[in-house]
Amino acid sequence: MGNGRKTSEESGAYNCIAWAAEDEAMFWWPGGLGGTFWPDPGVTQPTRQTFVEAFRRLGYDSCSDGNPEDGFDKVVFYVDGTGNVTHAARQVSGGWTSKLGPYIDIEHTDADAVAGGLYGAVGFFMRRPFVPTLSVSDGQVEGDG
Repeated sequence: MGNGRKTSEESGAYNCIAWAAEDEAMFWWPGGLGGTFWPDPGVTQPTRQTFVEAFRRLGYDSCSDGNPEDGFDKVVFYVDGTGNVTHAARQVSGGWTSKLGPYIDIEHTDADAVAGGLYGAVGFFMRRPFVPTLSVSDGQVEGDG
């Protein structure tokens, strides 16, 4: 992982799936075991369809690649040899961001940077229309994107 840069300290409060969903408060994984969260508690298998359905609830739809597109947020899911999801990353300006298990967050230049080993191969991408978060500071409205 020669092109990864550490962006946080270790935290077991959330995992890569939660990080991709922009949730730093919960550990996301199908099945709800051990205090984990999943949008559909009845789902227990880490299949592609399980993750597609969960991220559709967040406004994502399938897309063909991880190339940056104006007006869209993207996530990538990694899969093992059986097609089960093992990891996720979120696109940020200039590359991707991943949470490495209960450890650190990193930024990496491309989706392939964390592929291999435990994380498997790049499996599929999803995107949603970008919705800026607005804040009011000193009487001015600002967007974060």
